[in-house]
Amino acid sequence: MNNIDFLAKVETINELKKIEEITPDLIEFIIKVLKTSPELRRYFFENLNNYNWANIFYEKDFFKFGNIEVDKELRFYLLRYLVDTASNVPDIILGLCAEYDTEDKEIWHYLLNAILNLPANSAINTIDHITKNIDNFKSDGYLLLELVSKFIKEGLAKEALPLIKRILEPKPAEIHKYNEYVFNAHSLPGLSLDSLRRLFLKDEIIDGLVKKCPAEIVKSIENLLIMSLKMQYDLKKIIDWEGSAFWRRAIEDTGQDHIYHLDDFPLVFLRDLLEKWITVEIKEAQDIVRLYLNSKYIILRRVALHIIRINPNKFQNEINKEFLETSNYDNTFIHHEFFMLLQDCFKTLQENIHNFVLSTINNGPDINKVRESVQWWMNEYKQIEKTEDEYIAHRIELWKRDRFWMIKDYLGNKDRKY
Repeated sequence: MNNIDFLAKVETINELKKIEEITPDLIEFIIKVLKTSPELRRYFFENLNNYNWANIFYEKDFFKFGNIEVDKELRFYLLRYLVDTASNVPDIILGLCAEYDTEDKEIWHYLLNAILNLPANSAINTIDHITKNIDNFKSDGYLLLELVSKFIKEGLAKEALPLIKRILEPKPAEIHKYNEYVFNAHSLPGLSLDSLRRLFLKDEIIDGLVKKCPAEIVKSIENLLIMSLKMQYDLKKIIDWEGSAFWRRAIEDTGQDHIYHLDDFPLVFLRDLLEKWITVEIKEAQDIVRLYLNSKYIILRRVALHIIRINPNKFQNEINKEFLETSNYDNTFIHHEFFMLLQDCFKTLQENIHNFVLSTINNGPDINKVRESVQWWMNEYKQIEKTEDEYIAHRIELWKRDRFWMIKDYLGNKDRKY
C-alpha cells in the first residue's frame, strides 16, 4: 500500500506541475510538499518547464540563502531549476545578484551558470556584482572566462572591462625555494596559465578587445606584465630588474620561448594586442609604441622594437632614430630585436643613414669594453693560446661579422669580407 500510495503521489505531482495557470491553492499545496516531503521534491523539479514557478519561489524568498525553511537539498533543486529557466527570468537572476551577500561558493556557482544562460545584453548587468564577489569563483575560473568570452564575442568588451581587469590583476607573488635556490615566484592571477592562454590569445578575442577598448586593455596587460615581474624580483631581492629581460629570447614566436612560462602569457598578449591595434587605429597605438621605445623597462622597449620592425611604413622616423643611436649596436639587452631591425629595415633607410650604419659597424665596439671582457675571460678560463691583442682583434672581427651578416644582401665587396 505504501508503494502504491507513493506512486500515486508522484503521479499527482507530475500532473500538477503541467498546469500552466498556477492558482493560490496549487501554490500552497506545492510549497507544502516541497517543505515536508523531501522524497517527492525531485519528481516536481524533474523536467519542470514552467518558468512561472521561478517567480513564485522568488516571491516566497525560497532563493534567499538564509531562509531556514529551505534546507540544503531543496536549495540544490531550486538553484538547478534556476539555471535551467534563467533565460526566461533574467530579472530574477539580476535581482539575486544584487541581493546576495554571501561567501557560499555553491550558490555563486549556480548563479554564475544561470548568468551564462542569459542573453549577453542582460548578463552584462551582473558585471559589478561578479567583479565584487570574484573571490567566490576560485573553483569556477573556467566559467568566468567563458562569460568574458561571451561578452567580447557579443561586442560588449568595454562594458566587461571591470571584470576583465579584475581577472588580469596580479596576485601577491609566492616564492618557492629548494635549498638556497629561489625559483618560480608566481604572481599571475589565480587562474591557470593554460586557461588564460586559451581564452585571451585567440584571434577573435584579440579582435574584439581591440575593436572596443584597445587602450584600456593594453594598459591592463602592461600592468600585469610589469607588476608580475616586480613582485617576483622583489621577493628574490633583485634590484635594477627593469633593465633586464633575458628570460625572453625573442619577442616574436621562434620556438625558443614557451607560452607556459610564467611571464610569457602577458608578454604575448600585449604583443598580439599591439600588432592588431596598429593596423586599425594608427595614431593612439603609435603613441603607445613610442612611449615603450623610451621605457625604462627593457621588455617594453623590446616589444616596441618588434612592432616598429614589422610596421616600417608607420614608424620610419623611429627606425631611423634607432639606427642613429650608436649604443644600440652593442646593447646586449635588446640584442635580438635590434639585429632583427637591421635585417628587415636596413633596406628602408635613406642613403645618409644607410652609410651611418655601415660606418658604425666598421668602427667596431668600444675597444676598452672589449679589452676588459677579454682580460676577464683569459683570467677566468686560463686562456693563453693567443696574446691579449690577438683575442681582442678576433672579438672585434666577430662583432662586425655578426652585424654585417644581418644586412649581407646590401653590402659592397669591402664589407662582405666579414
